[in-house]
Amino acid sequence: MMKRTNTTYWNPGAFIITLAMAAIFSLPAQSLAAKTSQPLDQMLSEATGLFSKGDYKQSLPIFREVLKQNPEDKTALRHLLIYDMEIKEPYCRAGAAAFFEGDYKTAAEKWQEVLKHDPKDMRVSQLVNEALVLSGRNAIDTLYASAGRLLDKGRNKDAARELGKILEIKPDESKAQEMLEKLKPSKKEMSTLNDLYAKAADLKSEGKFDLAVETLKKVLEIDPTQEQAVSLIEAAKKSKFEAMSNKARDLYSKGDFDEAQQQMARLLTEYPENKELVGEIERLNEALSVMDKADKKGPGWEAIKVSMFNYISPFGNPELSIAASQYALELSSESEAAQKVRQFVNARIDPWKLKKKGINLGAPNLKAEDLAKNMGMVDQYLTSALNNIYERAYKRAAEDCDIVLALDPKNLLALKRQGSAYYLLNDIPQAIASWKSATIIAPNDKELKGFLDMARGK
Repeated sequence: MMKRTNTTYWNPGAFIITLAMAAIFSLPAQSLAAKTSQPLDQMLSEATGLFSKGDYKQSLPIFREVLKQNPEDKTALRHLLIYDMEIKEPYCRAGAAAFFEGDYKTAAEKWQEVLKHDPKDMRVSQLVNEALVLSGRNAIDTLYASAGRLLDKGRNKDAARELGKILEIKPDESKAQEMLEKLKPSKKEMSTLNDLYAKAADLKSEGKFDLAVETLKKVLEIDPTQEQAVSLIEAAKKSKFEAMSNKARDLYSKGDFDEAQQQMARLLTEYPENKELVGEIERLNEALSVMDKADKKGPGWEAIKVSMFNYISPFGNPELSIAASQYALELSSESEAAQKVRQFVNARIDPWKLKKKGINLGAPNLKAEDLAKNMGMVDQYLTSALNNIYERAYKRAAEDCDIVLALDPKNLLALKRQGSAYYLLNDIPQAIASWKSATIIAPNDKELKGFLDMARGK
């Protein structure tokens, strides 16, 4: 081991001379058998070319092989000395300086640069090994000190992490193993932990997320190293957020915008940094300004709810929002609420902004002759579905039918065409589901029976 005393100091000159002599006169254990049969001039020419390209790893062994055959060859001696003084010396000096400062990691890195060029330099290899050993010991000592401070503060979980890092560096470190073993819960505590986990699971299934979190925190009080408890706490918090969000969305899907706003306000109190939630609340507030004093009983009210839900919700369909607003106006042309919603949605849903987000705002696939018929929204999308089936755009055809069914849930033709689109997509279970839903509306429809028999392979 390299040590520095009060009277002995690092002598770069002596160290470099030693390295240079070692490089010149310490030949590799295995000679270059393939090169020995070549004339020395040819070997020197090859080595010099490699050296000029900075390929020291290949050139140095050749120069040393030349010296083995002719110890007085000036070309080989000169190149080896140039390598030692200009290439190796800066790394060796920097590594030694770092070593004496106690920065063993940097020392090892600097000396390893030498080994990249000259892997068989045993002297430098020994220095690297010694620095790596001391570097690991330094890191271990630092981690022990950190673990001790954390244990004093009762932060057993964080202390266990530090001890785990020690075992990553040195897996057989018995002290760290013993300390970790002491942090593990007893059999009695394990039984208590299992009971707490079971209780937390029951509370979560009952929707009592806060109580579930508190129960899981008790697990961590007994054993702070329980990573499962940490994960379950995050899962419970996420479930709570989803449950509260879904409740608010259920409210505004039913047209209860005021109650939905109150629910969202409670959510925002607990999750003020959630940007998606903030955006949803902004859209809900905009909807409230439009829906204030709106007639909630007219024939277009259901379509208005569909339109506003798909505008407000982060999972809404902008195309459906537009279609539903138009459908509401068709059903209640004199309704002030329907007129306001139509104007509001058209003004807010910008196709260009959606495109920037990677969303293409769809529209019914209508031909010139279709447009001449002046069809309503439902008929437009039914016609679009048929056109898309003819054009083999089956996925889009199914989406057209989804829009029709959102506007008119009992539309038999939409269910039939939706089933056909899924069948042509080879999604047989979905096709059967659509056609079975259609049989509830038309139980004696022979065409539907034929569709179902075909899908079931009868």
